[in-house]
Amino acid sequence: MKRFPLLIPALLCATLAAAQQTRTTTTLSANGDKIEIADSTGTHLVTLSPGSDRGQVVLGVGSFAITLEGRRQTENHQPRIVVTDDDEQTFIRIDTRRRKKIYLGTFGHPEFGFNFFARQSYSHYAPELDGFMDLKPGKSIHFGFTLLDFRINNFSTGLHFMFNDYAFSENITVRRENGTIVPVTLDRDYKKSKMNTAAIGIPVKYKINLGKGFSLTPGLYGDLTLGAHTKYKRPKHKERLSGVNPWQSGASLYFAYRHIGIYARYGFSQTFRDGQGPRLHPVSIGFVLN
Repeated sequence: MKRFPLLIPALLCATLAAAQQTRTTTTLSANGDKIEIADSTGTHLVTLSPGSDRGQVVLGVGSFAITLEGRRQTENHQPRIVVTDDDEQTFIRIDTRRRKKIYLGTFGHPEFGFNFFARQSYSHYAPELDGFMDLKPGKSIHFGFTLLDFRINNFSTGLHFMFNDYAFSENITVRRENGTIVPVTLDRDYKKSKMNTAAIGIPVKYKINLGKGFSLTPGLYGDLTLGAHTKYKRPKHKERLSGVNPWQSGASLYFAYRHIGIYARYGFSQTFRDGQGPRLHPVSIGFVLN
């Protein structure tokens, strides 16, 4: 709509210039809300008048009528331009409501947060093993970023890569024995005993603009686990861990102000395969850059 005021004077100037080049006398008159430019024979060269609907301006040039329609403040209505002839046949229609904003990007949206487990259950373990997967919340780190970002209007998807650390609160590591994840007490106080996983995921999100730079983006995701290991240091020891669920699904929610925000991810799937470990649903909360 900001270009419309520039378009109207440009057309008026062009018409007047053409008339002067052909040595035709032009007259400018106003009749109510209508402005007319005519030559010496009374033929209308340009007319400018309100349209039939609120917010419309009709610019007549020769036998054509150009309808300029701005954004309506009280309706979900976008600007458009319609060109018709004397028989009201449409020749050109530019309607921004039909335009799709498509974006393709790579390497962005870094996330940094903290992991913990929700809805824990150790029902098929001995009572003394209850809670052996308890974590150190400040050292259980989530880091992720977008490898490929594809957006159409407010919908987005792509490829998301992430690392998750789960630092054990007790002096243990975990191992899969006889098809079950079990704790193994370390013989001394090793540093940074943890489980880590790497995964690649496909998120589907929808951005809701709240105004004044704020936005809310709910979404769903599906992640494929690329690998899982246990680690502890001094001396450094790393061991592959099987029994981790290869497929994870869940929901996400992002709340942002312009280019910075907070996020939360909740896993519908369990961290371990069903029956091979305690029931644990992964949760991550932290910060994100758009």
